[in-house]
Amino acid sequence: MRKVISFISKEEHYEADAAVLACFDFRFHPALRAYIDFLGKVDLIVAAGGVKQLVAPEHESDREFILDEFLKSKKLHETKKFIPIGHIQCGAYGGVNEEKFYIDELGKSPDIIRKAIPDAKIVKAYIGWDGVYEEEA
Repeated sequence: MRKVISFISKEEHYEADAAVLACFDFRFHPALRAYIDFLGKVDLIVAAGGVKQLVAPEHESDREFILDEFLKSKKLHETKKFIPIGHIQCGAYGGVNEEKFYIDELGKSPDIIRKAIPDAKIVKAYIGWDGVYEEEA
């Protein structure tokens, strides 16, 4: 392979400040990157629909995969904070353009996460057209 980007990664083990579940929608990458910088050391889990994989998965195995990723983050990086993110006009939900819909969907995620990780600190996050919003659950 040819090297296309040079950088130096830190080799030491780390504790994650949060595990974040986000959608892969490119339109929201700038906001997601800024939010990750704001949070610190983040284990990032990316899947179509993000929070939809927890609260309204097409297959139960989709939810199990996401929860397993959260559990791996906790085990490997001692993560205590888990952040599901929703965003406006998500294609996995059919492109609904109603902020309240996504906030309501996010509201379903804490109970699901706590069933797998009872001691989890959960912060719900939402990316709109104008910024990132968060609320402890």
